Amino acid sequence: MRSIGRILVLCLVVGLGAAVLVWRDRSAGRSTARLREISAFSDFPVGREFRRGQRARLTHEPGTDVSAYPTFRSAKPLYGSVSFGGELAKPGSGHEYCFAVDESKGTGEGYDRLHFDLNRDLDLSNDQPVLAWDSPPERAKEAREKWGGVESHVCFRYVDVSLGPEGDGGRTVEIMPQLLGFEKAHLALFLATKLRRGKVRIAGQRYDVLLGHPYSVSDRFDLPSTSMFLIPKKAPRSRARWWGADTLGALHTIGGKLRRFSVTPDGDRLSVNEYDGELGTFEVGTGGREISDVWMTGSLQTETAAVAVGKPFEKGRLEHVTSCRLPVGDYLPNYLTFGFGRLVISVSMNYHSDGKKRDLDGRVRVFGIEIREEAPFVFDFSNEPDVLFASPAVGARVKRGDELKVAAVLIDPKLDIMIRDLVDTGPVAETEDTLFGFGDKGNERKLKASLDPKVTITRAGGEVLAEGVMPFG
Repeated sequence: MRSIGRILVLCLVVGLGAAVLVWRDRSAGRSTARLREISAFSDFPVGREFRRGQRARLTHEPGTDVSAYPTFRSAKPLYGSVSFGGELAKPGSGHEYCFAVDESKGTGEGYDRLHFDLNRDLDLSNDQPVLAWDSPPERAKEAREKWGGVESHVCFRYVDVSLGPEGDGGRTVEIMPQLLGFEKAHLALFLATKLRRGKVRIAGQRYDVLLGHPYSVSDRFDLPSTSMFLIPKKAPRSRARWWGADTLGALHTIGGKLRRFSVTPDGDRLSVNEYDGELGTFEVGTGGREISDVWMTGSLQTETAAVAVGKPFEKGRLEHVTSCRLPVGDYLPNYLTFGFGRLVISVSMNYHSDGKKRDLDGRVRVFGIEIREEAPFVFDFSNEPDVLFASPAVGARVKRGDELKVAAVLIDPKLDIMIRDLVDTGPVAETEDTLFGFGDKGNERKLKASLDPKVTITRAGGEVLAEGVMPFG
């Protein structure tokens, strides 16, 4: 980004308990372990992570595809839909369920009855209503503690959903629906109540393994997006914490070698193998600018794998590097932070579309960071940047007196990446300091607040209508 280069220069100038069977396979570099089913509400490491639940927004408008609803007691029932069993790389691959929430005691008395289209016939009047739980599991309260401003929290009884191919039945997944009420909105959470746990030894080190679906309900454990926490027994706090590390598709450096993981669809057996494929080089460059101190840290993502950019350090953090060796493949950035002298820039994949904020469904992702064996990929911000308006959409019209919300992001259109932050680390007045941490051997730096651009909106004749700071990302 040559324009970015000018921006950089300008900014610098201005300024478990039970025993689990564990064994090592005779094949070199291979470890295997059996995993057993446990409750999401039992006591185990990182338990809170598995009690988050898949989100679904609710409105007071009925679904257009639903043919029939039951007779509601509430004058303001809530309506929503949720998709289970889909694959992240295949939008629309899941099973869609419509639902509604009623107040059995009348309007304003509290939502306590869930009508869930379990047979997926788009008729909610022929499904048995799911009642609220008077005494839900104690740890179910964590869902409320996670969110700020929650005014009501209702846990419904367990529901069994079958997510196999149509007509097959497939594996059954037990979920617990929850309803969080805020001042002006409601949010539904669907928690998968079971996960897998086991122990494995890799390169002489023992690990506790937890496998499940805290963010999206699924009947399969073998998908790369399945959440997997690899927790060292000797130092649990040192588990990897880079973006994407807690997924089955992540490759981890253990014993000086890259390791890849796989499990059976039922999640009852885990396999660990040394990565023996080709490697290429990923490095940060200056793009011809006169900058001597450059570094990077973070992670990259292919369609099926996540890899760290940086050297593993204490407490799961990554040490800065100027280059690293990665498996050959096409990547996009999960989250990367770069240092160019005094300037620190963070980037990620772009999750906005023209006129649509956070539009990921059906969006073609660009895996533009091509790691090859024969030549390094140099990331130097040399592509021409562009501004993407996530709001308003092209051709959008507003009535006189209505409020128009403008949201713009700075992107690299060639790689389809988004600038998430841009910070000057130079000395500033103490009152202007903000504390940030970038994983540099555990040392935090005092940084100037993000260099968010000032945006001015004017009429064609020059009259200023509005102005203010627009944050990155």
